[in-house]
Amino acid sequence: MTADEVRRIQRIAQRSAQLRMVDPNPDDGGRDAWQNASAWQPLRETIERCLVTYDWGEALVALNLCIKPVFDELFMVELPRLAKTEGDFFLGQLLGSLDADCKWHKEWTIRALETAIEDDASNREVIQGWVDAWAPKALRAAAPLERFGGGTGTVRTIHGSLSKLLDRIGVEAPEP
Repeated sequence: MTADEVRRIQRIAQRSAQLRMVDPNPDDGGRDAWQNASAWQPLRETIERCLVTYDWGEALVALNLCIKPVFDELFMVELPRLAKTEGDFFLGQLLGSLDADCKWHKEWTIRALETAIEDDASNREVIQGWVDAWAPKALRAAAPLERFGGGTGTVRTIHGSLSKLLDRIGVEAPEP
């Protein structure tokens, strides 16, 4: 999964380099937006809280079952769909191709958690508690970024996808 994430960074960096060939001095304000724009702060806070979650199981559930599925759906499914609609076929293809990795990440996470539940059925309740704590944070963090999926209703769509994912291990998605 780490190698997949590095490839994601590499592809985005390559695309940024291509865009700099057209405009060598882009004033996109990306770093400033990430650090200061109000729309990104809920995601930053959620990620930072995840980074200081020292229980390995909770960190796994927080990242791989709550945060990543929400934002992978937003940026690897909804944004590519919007990009293609808006005529940016290349961005749509680039991000859409990374969705295959995201699907694999979900699959191995589900398999690992199924194994944990098979080993001890009470693990389902523990996982549910972590999902109850982290899924609303991830969904709230996605709400100000709905424009990347085309606008209102995107978080509702993402919540539906998350619910289907969680249902596979018998866990319910809390309301956003």
